[in-house]
Amino acid sequence: MRRELVEDALKPREPRADTARQHPFPHRRRGLKLEQALTDSQNVSAIDDPHACGRAPARRLVIRRHVGMFYLQKFVKIEPTLCRECGTRTVMRYTGRTLIQGWWGLISLLIANPFAIVMNLVALVQARRLPPPQLSSI
Repeated sequence: MRRELVEDALKPREPRADTARQHPFPHRRRGLKLEQALTDSQNVSAIDDPHACGRAPARRLVIRRHVGMFYLQKFVKIEPTLCRECGTRTVMRYTGRTLIQGWWGLISLLIANPFAIVMNLVALVQARRLPPPQLSSI
């Protein structure tokens, strides 16, 4: 009898339908949806995609944006492959947002925002060094 009890305890059990496994912190799951929506709204639009505009040559650029808040910080980093014009437009858009939203905190003021601006200047130089875009044969 003891052996049967041990074997019963070791058998995998089927989950009951009425007790489906739920996220232990449901408020965090909602936060993920909100964070995903915010990140999606900040992503490069389809027109900035070189396959959408059909132009080449294109290059992978690392573009950053920083939002400083009094107690928090938010970093956004994208790595799209863009042609010269789309890359310049995207870098300028992200740098403009960083210049407006990035200074609101001590660490943001002294370290994070200047870093994001300098790295975006590097990405801008990389984008501007590409030859003028042409229609791709793709």
